[in-house]
Amino acid sequence: MRHLLPILLLLLVPQAAAQEAAESTPEAAINRAIDRLSAATAPGGGGAEAYGAELTDTFSRWTLGSRATDTKESWLAGIRSWFDEGWVVIDRETHHITIDVEGGLAFVRRVVSESYQGPDGEITDPARAAVSEVWKSTREGWKLHRVEVVSLPDAN
Repeated sequence: MRHLLPILLLLLVPQAAAQEAAESTPEAAINRAIDRLSAATAPGGGGAEAYGAELTDTFSRWTLGSRATDTKESWLAGIRSWFDEGWVVIDRETHHITIDVEGGLAFVRRVVSESYQGPDGEITDPARAAVSEVWKSTREGWKLHRVEVVSLPDAN
């Protein structure tokens, strides 16, 4: 029995070290930044200010088919208005496709499905979109720099 403890320790220490190493990768840091960005739009999530803290100053967003892009300021103004009207994200599912890190940039592709609750308590059907993002490594961590969104048809 006393020989069993060293064997268990030998088995557990590499697993803990591997988990710690996996959590310190750029991909893990980007996933944590995505989680913070997503949490900002949930009930009690911090709203537009918390969302804006996850964006670079030169952030831009484009929805495929649109004739304009949003800057950080215009996007946050829209989000702030959305919150002020009483909207929140109540359900979100994300399917990560890829995270490719090249130096200080990361290229992320994912499919996101969200449901929203409006000011009168109404709940929307899920909206789905394919998202292509560029994340930038900054002194404050990974920040969303560019995003292109393509609305997808309902899965049902």
